[in-house]
Amino acid sequence: MRKIFKYFRTVKKELYTIPPLILIEVLFEILVPIFMSQLIDKG
Repeated sequence: MRKIFKYFRTVKKELYTIPPLILIEVLFEILVPIFMSQLIDKG
């Protein structure tokens, strides 16, 4: 367990930045098809 925590200290910045970026990516993956379907329906 200590070895794992030692590794986490070296990548601390990435541990805090990657999850919000993944959340943003997932939101865009969900929203793009919705917007495209609305565009096609109205167009």
